[in-house]
Parts: sequence; C-alpha cells; structure tokens
Amino acid sequence: MKGAPRSEGGSIFPRVAAVIPTLNCEKSIRRCLDGVLGQKYDGEVIALVIDGGSEDNTVEIARDAGAQIIVKPGMFSTGLQGARNFGLNRTEAELYWQVDSDNFVNEAHALADLAKPLVSDPSVTVSIACVVPDRSSRGISNWFALREAATIGALKRGGESRGDWWFVPQLRYGLTNCSLLRSDDLRRVGGYDSDVRVLDRLRRGRQCNGAIVPSATFVHAQASTASDFISKMSRRIAKYASMSTQEVSGYFVEPFAAQRTLEGGLLASAALAPVESVLHLAAGESVEWAWGFAYPALILGTLLESPMNVLKMRARFF
Repeated sequence: MKGAPRSEGGSIFPRVAAVIPTLNCEKSIRRCLDGVLGQKYDGEVIALVIDGGSEDNTVEIARDAGAQIIVKPGMFSTGLQGARNFGLNRTEAELYWQVDSDNFVNEAHALADLAKPLVSDPSVTVSIACVVPDRSSRGISNWFALREAATIGALKRGGESRGDWWFVPQLRYGLTNCSLLRSDDLRRVGGYDSDVRVLDRLRRGRQCNGAIVPSATFVHAQASTASDFISKMSRRIAKYASMSTQEVSGYFVEPFAAQRTLEGGLLASAALAPVESVLHLAAGESVEWAWGFAYPALILGTLLESPMNVLKMRARFF
C-alpha cells in the first residue's frame, strides 16, 4: 500500500523497493505484482520491474498493475543478478525486496512482518520469508519448496526465538527469494553476484545477522510439470550454447563454471555440475546455484538422503 512513511511507537517504516527482473513473464507477472502491491504496509512501496526485452505482454501487464518499468534489452546477458544490481542502483528506497516474477506473496501483512526485525534490531541485515507448497497446484515446484523449507527449518533451529520471528547470527544461507535487505548494506559490499558470496562479503564487513519470519510466506512457481522443467532446462542450455566467450564470462558468476563451459564444452558442464553440487550437499555445505543446474542436484540429493521421504512427498503433493 503506497503512502508516506508513518511512525508507530517511535519507529519509522522505511521505503521499500521490490525489484523484479522479467523476461517474457506474462503468465506470472500479474499475480506476482498483485502480491507485492497489495501489501498493507505503513510506508512507501514501489514495484520496479527491470525488463530484459520481453517479446510478450509482460511490460504492458506490469504497467497496468501499477509497477514502474525500466526496459533494458539484453539485460539478461549479465544474468539475473545483473538485473538486480541495475534496480538496486536506481532506487533510493532504504529496503530492497528481492522478488522474482514467479514469486507469489501469500499474505497482505508479509512485508510488514519482514520489515519488523530490520526496524527493531539494527544488527539484522536480511529478513527471510518462507517458501511453502502451493496448495492449489500439484506441480513439481512443491517438491523444491519442501526442500527449501527443510533448509530454512534447520537454520531456524540454530537460531533464537524473538516472539514471532527467529534471530539467526552470522547468516551463511538465506538470501532467498522474497528476502528483505538493507539497500545500503548491499551497495556497500558491491551488490549482487551470487547469494553465497554476497553473504560472505556482508559477514566480512560487519555482522551479517538474519531474521526468519514464518508468518511471511510465498509460493515459488518454478515448474508445474516435468515437461515444464525439461523445457526450462532446454531453453537455458540453448541460451548458453549460443553465447559468445565474452557473454559467458559475464553471465556465470563462478569463474570455474565459465572456464569449464569454454574449455570442456557444455555437455561436460551439464554432466558435472549436478554431481559436484550433490557432493557439496552431502558435506553439509550450502551450494552456490550459479547457473541453472540446481534442480537435478536437488532431486538427486533428496533421493540419496531418503527415498522414503521422496515417496511420502510425492503422495502428498503430486
């Protein structure tokens, strides 16, 4: 809900910019923006859509929904993080809401709940929303949502209850979709490249504490069917294969991934990336999902951890 910031108990509600990168997202952008701009938040909220040159009706739908639009063709050659940095550098809002076009916020109070830890505790840098399965869908996205929920749950168990949110010191994971961050902290450490690296730089610069807010939930509509998932991966592979050397170097945030793609070929990269990611998972490490092969690794990791849990999840949500 837009409007001038107001005080409540001496606290000011900071301005919030929801920066949403888009590229041919006409099927999801309206529901995404309805969730963002429908928030009951006692401060200014803008939705800043950074469009990479959509050829469908994404821009028209976003403008009609009330978003501010910046069209920059070719933006996605620098990756999703490049679009996020572009938006970060074009807003003066104190808080940066990291929203993707396929993120649908469930509650109108979600933003107010996410902002509460940042307003009440200056040491909190990242306020984390919780992804949940979409009860109206039986899509494969629900599988990924459960995996993410399990990770956030483990993070919360290592934290400290602050009533309706959980304080997590020295955050090493959690720069997830729909997270709310302090814009100045992001700028101070150079903005986005990858989630793990941003958190690492924040920790080195000062304490990087997180807040997990169970009352702020969202749906991540990554893929509704196995066919959608395969199509998504196929489009990404085709995109990478068509890139020049310079574009590849700018797109991949992990130097070894870019080097492997250039020297070893795309097929070798596709085969090795999930295996390496599973090894990281097995070692209990947070995996840096840099370039689109996270899903096969998550599926394989789940199978390795507990085949019975996979069967239970399939029976419940698919």
